[in-house]
Amino acid sequence: MIYGGFRRMGMACLLGGLLFSCHRPGAGTGGTVAVRVEDAILYKEDIEARIPKGTLSQDSAHIAEKIINDWTLQQVMLKKAKENAVSAAAFEKQIEEYKNSLILYDYQNRVLSQRLDTVVSAEEIAAYYQQNMSQFYLKSNIVRVRFVKLRKDHRLADKIKKAVFTAALSDEDMLQLAKWCRQAADNYYLEEDQWLYFNDLLREVPIQTYNQEDFLKNNRNIEISAGDAVYYVRIVDFKVRDMVSPLNFETERIRQILLNHRRQVFLQTMQQDLMREAEENHWIKYE
Repeated sequence: MIYGGFRRMGMACLLGGLLFSCHRPGAGTGGTVAVRVEDAILYKEDIEARIPKGTLSQDSAHIAEKIINDWTLQQVMLKKAKENAVSAAAFEKQIEEYKNSLILYDYQNRVLSQRLDTVVSAEEIAAYYQQNMSQFYLKSNIVRVRFVKLRKDHRLADKIKKAVFTAALSDEDMLQLAKWCRQAADNYYLEEDQWLYFNDLLREVPIQTYNQEDFLKNNRNIEISAGDAVYYVRIVDFKVRDMVSPLNFETERIRQILLNHRRQVFLQTMQQDLMREAEENHWIKYE
């Protein structure tokens, strides 16, 4: 059977040479040639470098065979593509443009990382929120909650239920609830100051509802039994879609908006400074 230009017997001998490092130095390279496709050469050392250390011999042989076959096929296709290319000069121009874009991208990123102020204050975020509130209407329902999942018969179940369903917990009571949850809960969430998408809560708690808005408006304390488990959920607060999203739910989004704007302004200023420097040093000459 022939595969990738090699007979199996020849491939086995080649792989054996790879695995046991019986090299014959390649002419003028200090490496050992594994396979050639005209002027293109794949060296055994390059193949070995791509095989993870500690790989079993049989697995190494399969990996090496795939590397050789993939490389050989790529070179054969590349040779044919070059022969049938419309214009080598067109590709060279595209390659040059791509190389230049990479150089510029790297330069801009390095300058940004060195000189751009990335600290966005809470005051800046709040000011942007107040000035652009129309951008922050909710598309999904969000909630602030605490919930606990545990076994129905757990000795702490009643205490946890009472704490979860309490409208306002003191810091001391919240610490006690967290301690009980660490001892008893299969799953819990007590970050009640943080907003969550209601749909994310539904992935953790088997709440059945066909109208989320009505459910949120009419439920605060929720107890759900599922097999041996029980869920206690307290809806601390909620906002439904088409309402204005709260500031602390949009903080990170606003920070990224302000940073992106700051980057754009910085790059524009940098470009203007560079053009000024080029003109002062007579780098630009119009014919």
